[in-house]
Amino acid sequence: MDSKKMNEWTAADIVAMENADPSHEKSFNSFKGYILEGGAIVLNWVIWIVIPLLLLAVVFILPLIFRIIRRKKLSEGETMTAEIIEIEETGSYLNEQPVVRIQLRFIHEGERIEKTVKTVVSYVQMPRPGQQILIHYHQKKQKVTLLKEGDEIRKTQPEMINGAVLQKVESYGMVGRGHVVLLTFEDNRESYPIPAVQAPGFAFKEGEKADLMRINGQLKMVAYGDEIMNRSGKDVTVTGTVLRAQTFPIALHDQTPVLLDLTISSSGKSVQRTVSQFIPSHMMVEPGTSIQIQTKQEDLDKELALVNEKQGSATITSVSFTGVVGNLPLATIHADRSGIQYEIKQTIDPITGVMPGDECWIAYNERTHQALIIKYASI
Repeated sequence: MDSKKMNEWTAADIVAMENADPSHEKSFNSFKGYILEGGAIVLNWVIWIVIPLLLLAVVFILPLIFRIIRRKKLSEGETMTAEIIEIEETGSYLNEQPVVRIQLRFIHEGERIEKTVKTVVSYVQMPRPGQQILIHYHQKKQKVTLLKEGDEIRKTQPEMINGAVLQKVESYGMVGRGHVVLLTFEDNRESYPIPAVQAPGFAFKEGEKADLMRINGQLKMVAYGDEIMNRSGKDVTVTGTVLRAQTFPIALHDQTPVLLDLTISSSGKSVQRTVSQFIPSHMMVEPGTSIQIQTKQEDLDKELALVNEKQGSATITSVSFTGVVGNLPLATIHADRSGIQYEIKQTIDPITGVMPGDECWIAYNERTHQALIIKYASI
């Protein structure tokens, strides 16, 4: 107005001037300022971005967090087997599947424990009383968790008690040819009671030493006798499948002796064994059940090799013992077959036993005169 001059700007000139303003430059700061101003468009953007992110978290991230929490919880306790005592429906349902209350019984450190847990089951795969299932037990929290498919089971490291001294041998009667005894070992002023069966011709002696092992709350004898404890070679644990089980009506420290016929497989070969073990009284051992057997790799290889040799009957002429491997006595046996003496070195079942004069079925090598008992004599 002061200059009395007039200028004319076109629409393109005005747009160019606005774009030249620093506040209209495309930058992070300009975008931030636009967001902070808010408005309906910004709110709409937020809704469409946040909702998918929340769904993504629910579908992928939360299950991962839950798995990490469960894995940490399972790493703090012990994995063991429990027996189902009773199952009761609660009347509640989750995803049209019933919620049930399961009463469990298991042995931990020689103590019988009963716990009740709730879980969702399928009508198609409904558990039944007497069934053995895997559980996780947290001793400090006194809490039981049912294990499910996909859980990473932490292998419990056994506690070894080496050189425990046998202080007492108590007799509890006969089973088959064997003599049931309760062995009380001592180490560092702590006592360790272990039930066992004494084979005919063998006797546990006070003052002798043994290596013991505590795993999943149970005590086991690994080796008894100086010669056995000092044996070289790799110790291995093999799995046997139960073919037949015979339980005897006697219990020591809530454990019962059971005579088992097993099939043991390794490296594509298999062999049958007759062994006896003490198992928790509440457990049911049925055909198809898996049982862990301790042995030396050298003994297992020899056994698997001999089982493919010739077989036939033989008469036992002598039996001597060097100690106990696990709960089975290790014997040196001589057997006569058609006037030829064969030497047998193997663990034998103490309930069935082996005595001079027995007729056994053996696998034998005619060149080395080594043999293996396949079937024991009838008793």
